[in-house]
Amino acid sequence: MSLHRAFLFTFIAGMFLSTWAQPLVREKLLPENQNVRVGYVHDIDGDVTGDDYHGFTVAYASKVYPLDQMVISYTHLNPYQSTMRQVLLSIEEYWPVTERLSPYGSAGAGYLWTDYDAGVKGESHGWFGKLGFGLLYKTGTRFDLYAELAYQVSGEDLWLDGRTASKSNNTQAILGVRMNY
Repeated sequence: MSLHRAFLFTFIAGMFLSTWAQPLVREKLLPENQNVRVGYVHDIDGDVTGDDYHGFTVAYASKVYPLDQMVISYTHLNPYQSTMRQVLLSIEEYWPVTERLSPYGSAGAGYLWTDYDAGVKGESHGWFGKLGFGLLYKTGTRFDLYAELAYQVSGEDLWLDGRTASKSNNTQAILGVRMNY
């Protein structure tokens, strides 16, 4: 598939989802004004030894436009007795398809710093960008469930890849709960 066809397909699919969501928007099926989130984060792209690592994330989100939320998050990961932390500011765009289910896209920028073990090659801190896609399931209470797949990339080798190497991109899966208020 050529780049032109991929762009055209994405544009048409986006227009379809946007048109489909408009009647739901009128019914006020929007993100809550504010929410706090807690999630389990798992590195899913593995590394040169096939090992993955995991951690947690906490975040605060606030509505900035009818279907958009601004999110600030802190993530803590523990690869190989090292400590990896990141702070991220992102925007999420929701496309409600039912009263309970809303796919969303996410884009943002953040800063990552790591306490590497001795012998690791790569940068221990730097800026990165994020693109993500997720699903939000409204339970009908103050609590919602979400799942997200996030791709992160940097111009520097920030993410641990094995015990002694690093790389410039990373893919994470996040499963979490958010509390609306």
